[in-house]
Amino acid sequence: ERVQFSVPGEALEYFVIHGPTPAEILERYTRLTGRPAHVPAWSYGLWLSTSFTTDYDEQTVAHFVDGMAERGLPLSVFHFDCFWMREFNWSDF
Repeated sequence: ERVQFSVPGEALEYFVIHGPTPAEILERYTRLTGRPAHVPAWSYGLWLSTSFTTDYDEQTVAHFVDGMAERGLPLSVFHFDCFWMREFNWSDF
């Protein structure tokens, strides 16, 4: 069998990556190209959002967060959704 390449210019550099298993091929490929960064540990934790309710204030939100702590539920992220931003004022209680 034959493989043929055609490119503009005078040179082409390419790599043939092989291995006994797909996992080994992936290992060799990422060794060559680089590995992705790890996501931060907090991103694996529980995320809570206010998107399930639109009628809340600072006290209600604090109650949500405190309730998680009281129940021993680790909360990594609390997301203030778009309803929190009243009249385009950021965090205006």
